Amino acid sequence: MTTSFVLMNNRIITSVRIVFLILTLACILSGCQKENSVPRDYPRIKDTQVTEVTDSGAVFSADLYSLGNEKTEGYGFVWGIDQGLDITRFNKVYLGVPDRTGIFSAEAKNALKKGQLYYVKPYVKTEMRVVYGPVSSFTSLGGKAPVITGFAPDSASWLDTLRISGKNFSWSVPENIILLNSIACQVVSSTDTSLKFIINSEVSDKKNHISVEVAGKATVFNSKEFILIIPAISKIIPHNIRWGDTVSVIGTNLNTAINRYSVTIGGTAVNIFKKLKDTIKVIVPNEQSSISNLVAIKANNINLAVPDKLTLLPPYISDFYPKEGTWATIVTFRGLFNPIKAKNSILIGGYGQDIISNNKDSIRIFISSGVSGHDNPVRLSSGPFNISADTFRLFGPYIKSVTPMSGPSGLDVTIRGKYLRYLSEYYSQVYFDGKEAWMASVSDTVIKCKVPDGTANGPVNVSVKVNAQTSVFKDNFNIENAVITNVYPLSGFYGDEITVEGNHLTFEGRPAQFYFTDQPNYSGTAGEIVSFTDTKAVIKVPQGLDSIPKYVVVGLGWSRQTYFQQFVLDPPEITGISSPLLTPGTDITIYGKNFNPVQGGNQVFWGAYGLQVKSSTTTEITASVPLYISRGLSKLSMKSAGYKRSYPDYYEFKSQWNGIWPVYSFNWFAGPKLGQPGVAFSSGNIGYMIDPLNGQMISYDPNSGIFTNLGQFDVTNGEAGTVLNDTLYRIGNYIGIRRYDKNANAWVGLASLPANMIYGVSFSFNNKIYFGLGFDLNSQTLDNRFWVFDTKTKIWESKNNFPWSSSSAAVSWLTIGNKAYLVLADKGFYEYDPSSDSWTQLSSFPASGTNRYGMTSFVLDNKVYCGMGGLYFAESGTDFDDFWMFDPQTGLWTESTHMPWGGRYNSLSFVINNKAYVGFGYKSGKEMKDLFEFDPNYPM
Repeated sequence: MTTSFVLMNNRIITSVRIVFLILTLACILSGCQKENSVPRDYPRIKDTQVTEVTDSGAVFSADLYSLGNEKTEGYGFVWGIDQGLDITRFNKVYLGVPDRTGIFSAEAKNALKKGQLYYVKPYVKTEMRVVYGPVSSFTSLGGKAPVITGFAPDSASWLDTLRISGKNFSWSVPENIILLNSIACQVVSSTDTSLKFIINSEVSDKKNHISVEVAGKATVFNSKEFILIIPAISKIIPHNIRWGDTVSVIGTNLNTAINRYSVTIGGTAVNIFKKLKDTIKVIVPNEQSSISNLVAIKANNINLAVPDKLTLLPPYISDFYPKEGTWATIVTFRGLFNPIKAKNSILIGGYGQDIISNNKDSIRIFISSGVSGHDNPVRLSSGPFNISADTFRLFGPYIKSVTPMSGPSGLDVTIRGKYLRYLSEYYSQVYFDGKEAWMASVSDTVIKCKVPDGTANGPVNVSVKVNAQTSVFKDNFNIENAVITNVYPLSGFYGDEITVEGNHLTFEGRPAQFYFTDQPNYSGTAGEIVSFTDTKAVIKVPQGLDSIPKYVVVGLGWSRQTYFQQFVLDPPEITGISSPLLTPGTDITIYGKNFNPVQGGNQVFWGAYGLQVKSSTTTEITASVPLYISRGLSKLSMKSAGYKRSYPDYYEFKSQWNGIWPVYSFNWFAGPKLGQPGVAFSSGNIGYMIDPLNGQMISYDPNSGIFTNLGQFDVTNGEAGTVLNDTLYRIGNYIGIRRYDKNANAWVGLASLPANMIYGVSFSFNNKIYFGLGFDLNSQTLDNRFWVFDTKTKIWESKNNFPWSSSSAAVSWLTIGNKAYLVLADKGFYEYDPSSDSWTQLSSFPASGTNRYGMTSFVLDNKVYCGMGGLYFAESGTDFDDFWMFDPQTGLWTESTHMPWGGRYNSLSFVINNKAYVGFGYKSGKEMKDLFEFDPNYPM
């Protein structure tokens, strides 16, 4: 680098002194004596400038206008990309020790990157501080490339320190990049003429060129190469190894304290447990599985040459004990083994055994269920080795006694002996002539079991199988199951005596059991034993038999033996009836024989209607005639033990109800839920009914008894229907209000509903239709609003709202004269007067049930009939059959009648000629397709 100094001339100095004297005098004359200036002790610098910026560097200059009083140690310039420059971390130019003031400059050539903005400051270092001048900046056009003049030492090992001499290096350590061939090394110190770095352990080439890069410019030193000192392996001892042995790797230049080593034997990585100056010690891994093994050693990234191979020695069994036993015996082997349990397999008789414990000099096993032979070869398999040893002798089961030695199937038998159990009872079986016995308990010395079924009478062998070994007892067991040779008579009735002959009909003084059953060799209904010997028994025909022929089966223990001919129960006979008349609510007695004496074993019918059986013997049955069944003329019949018998005479039953059959020639799909009973009304002495789900419409003519299919129409859930001037009207959320045109067989739309509502009520007065009290779909609550529809103007008009708040929906409504009547599910009962547009609360519907849904109602003789329904709507529930009558004249409710066949809900009803027609709906979750006529004036 070049330096230059320009000194001030005497003229300038003289001028400065004159100016200073004048200022001092002015200050004294103006009274400035109070402030005494203290001269500064440290140097002062100003006017930092950068000139001559080229691709080879830049020139810095500044004005050292005071040296101060402190002892100076050096001065120059410092520069870098950070404004917080200091001489300890950034590049600098050192110009020596200043001896005068004035302009000084220096040329910077090193550590300048093209296009980079740099900051520069001059500095003076004293013995007490470093004084910096003002900062200036410039954009570099580049600098000189680093120059390498030499390095030392010429050769070294990993992590040793090398020194490079030259010029144009960077004072900032991170700005110097040093490579040995392509491997970067860590720089530990730097000046512009000297670098020190550590040899990277990743260097893997023996000969290496050194290169230095600063500010993007690199220089390779080609005058000589750096030689990496690489470790060398001289020998490995020992050559013959076993799992877990220590192997020593001996060599030179190992530098084990600083180098990274990895060792594999036969491809398996091994653990280096000790590193000495020229020795590495490793452990032969237990995973080693090859006999001949190459050794691979890598020092840092260099593979070292290894002169020797290692030979794996086999394990061996020196002894084992005990050498005989049974299953679950624990056997201990001594010798030298692989310490890893999974690497060893001991086979006894060809079957692998469970290893309980495993270490280098012993293995303990558990004799498993797979061992079945008496003398079983022992073999050790470990890695590539298979070693044979002595044999292990297995003990089989030994039977000492079997008691008792005769009896039927199911008899408890005790077997005593030794070696009768392996691990658990599930591994031991007992066989009688090949049939497996049921095991009650098993120990090493005692087995308790039962004689199996299915074995023929006579002597059989008894064998015990424990795991895979079987032993047969020296004496035979005698099977003595009961056998039937004759049964007589083969017909009879409950309580009659039947004789059974055969063999072994008793055991130890107790009789066998005798059954009457539908299937051979099965238990059924047991007969009472009157007397018995070993060859004959007398039994009674048991209650509960039916008309199906039965097998007679004898059972002793578990055995069942069937007589080849079947027993037939005598059928019942009706010989007379106590009365030729059937009066509702009275009792009738049927006379005959072979009736079931158990009350519930008989059924009595008048036609299809069941009568309630109150008592029965073998010769008499007393039954109660129901109050409410459909009138007609039918025979009396009874069912007993699967037999059905009818009395030949016909009996008339008089009733207000009359069944109308059949009505199954059309599809009908009424719903079981709220608002799904369908719609029914009458017009012109014809009844009309509409299915709520598929819109099927049918009519019924009582005069002809004909049902007519009128087709399908649009329907909506929760429709209401009414009749005005002999014209049918339907009202629903989806369909609005529609009128039925009989001639066209069509429903004609008139208007939409006045609100978004379902489940409303409807009735008609004075050429107008009233509607309301439904469920508001917008608010999802019950709606108490009420409207009237003028069929001429087709306009809805609001009427007085229903005045009582209720959480229950309207379930039934009708009209008498000029009044309408409404029943809620909570049994509230109300009257509506259209003339005054007023509501009146009447006495509540008195029937049972907290809430009733799905009720039906009609008007006969100006009286309200209301009833049936259920407690809730589902496919099953409590269904009611009662009807109650309300007389508007007295304001009283009275119980009137009951629906034939019992309760139902969602039924339909209409009235023609002062007769009600009731039917359809749901009964116990089943869809009904029937219709009944109700005439309260029918002569009883």
